[in-house]
Amino acid sequence: MRPWREVDNMQRWLSIGICTVLGYLLGATLASAIVGQMTSYAHNMALESAVWAAFIGGPIGAVIFGLAMAWIIKRVEA
Repeated sequence: MRPWREVDNMQRWLSIGICTVLGYLLGATLASAIVGQMTSYAHNMALESAVWAAFIGGPIGAVIFGLAMAWIIKRVEA
């Protein structure tokens, strides 16, 4: 068994994890900005933007970026 195979596997998962976190942050930021522009009342804007960012934009961005990184790694290693 190759000892570097475990290191390669950890690096692969770390890369996917980092891209997933960055995707969550990017999706949350975009959702917050978009909803903030669409909301007319200031007191509703903060809560509505936070909810959209945390529960909709963030998870969507995380899934997209995580799957994209997994696909890129698969293509590069093939």
